[in-house]
Amino acid sequence: MVYQPENYSYLSRYLTLLLIGRSRTMHSTPRFSLERFSWEVWLALGIVFIPLFWYFFSNQNSFTGLLEPTAMATGQNDQLYILDRLNRSVQQFDSEGHLVRSWGGRGKAQGEFSAELGEGPDALTVDPAGNLYISDPANRRVEVFDGSGHFLRQVRVEQLDSLVEDSRLGADSQGNLYLVAPSPPFIHKFDAQGRQVASWGTLAKDGGQFSSKALGLAVSPGGQIYVSENNSRELLMFDGQGHLLARWKISAGKVLGLDGGGNLYTLSDGLIHKYDREGNPVKEWSTSSSENHKSINITLDLAVDRQGKVLTLHDLDGGIYVQKFDAEGRPLSGWAFRLPFW
Repeated sequence: MVYQPENYSYLSRYLTLLLIGRSRTMHSTPRFSLERFSWEVWLALGIVFIPLFWYFFSNQNSFTGLLEPTAMATGQNDQLYILDRLNRSVQQFDSEGHLVRSWGGRGKAQGEFSAELGEGPDALTVDPAGNLYISDPANRRVEVFDGSGHFLRQVRVEQLDSLVEDSRLGADSQGNLYLVAPSPPFIHKFDAQGRQVASWGTLAKDGGQFSSKALGLAVSPGGQIYVSENNSRELLMFDGQGHLLARWKISAGKVLGLDGGGNLYTLSDGLIHKYDREGNPVKEWSTSSSENHKSINITLDLAVDRQGKVLTLHDLDGGIYVQKFDAEGRPLSGWAFRLPFW
């Protein structure tokens, strides 16, 4: 189910309850009644509330309804998708940061996400065709949508203890889905029909390839799988069948991104690290180097668009901020999505 944003329901409910409560109080107290309000009072209320309603209902960029964003990805035509775990929604923005549409909701139906307290959609990825894959942990599935939010299918993962908080997703040009699990085997592959077709990745002490827990995940259009480790600061590259192709030393990074040239980006401790396709360090820069915003608190996620621009998602005091850099780390633009009354 796709619907246009209803980002201001909390504000409208608050004001409605405020007016209803005030009205009841006035009617229950003989000294106060609505009839005793002069036209000047009503005019003053209109002057205050009408612009307030207009501001929140017309300016979509002032408050997107982002309450607890957890993941971000870019799609075709520079579209940006942000996943909100608390709101159980996906919000789509154009290349200028304007809200295009939102979808989701609480429940178990198609296109909805878990309504369980403390649960919610956690991971997001976009395949080369522009389709979105979103984890729904409590409902034990990954839901697949097209770039406009129309539900396509779901991948059931009831037999796996994989969809937990902080799982990572990836998808290739064939519609294969890859998932990083918190325990061995770390990598699980599902085909476009939702069938589990492969699992691999065990610890070295058990004869496997990993020195420590798998952490980050990125998948190239050609099906190369890049997985970072938790403690060893290594990155492993596999083919689609789970064969180890290369092992690189990198800076620690739970968040990985790939550009069209095969360059890899990692995010750790507020720094973006860029590596070429052979694993050689190219550049690093701070996520707070933007001239537009200096008060970045937490960097939540990283994404790379089809033109090689790097986007970072930040939690700020009073809202959410998205910063865009070019491939050399120079800040280009940024959008602040502020919470109401902040």
